[in-house]
Amino acid sequence: MPKKKAKRLVDVLDGIDKMEVQYTKVIPKLHKLMNIIRSSVISERREYDYSFVEGMVKDIEKNKCVISKLDLDKCNNLYRKYK
Repeated sequence: MPKKKAKRLVDVLDGIDKMEVQYTKVIPKLHKLMNIIRSSVISERREYDYSFVEGMVKDIEKNKCVISKLDLDKCNNLYRKYK
């Protein structure tokens, strides 16, 4: 039986090399989330949410940290909120 494609950001953390997984799977999904947030109605909360996601992407790209499941859960909730 073929492996199901991970839809939620938290599901992709089950990989062996967490940094590689973040570069190949998490960053593209975070960029997609940033585009969705950017295209929503302008509000103070939208700017905060966009900055949060943008900061996560910058941290991953600088190899600063491995993103936690809590952060990715928040991103999943943001995706549902702005979708």
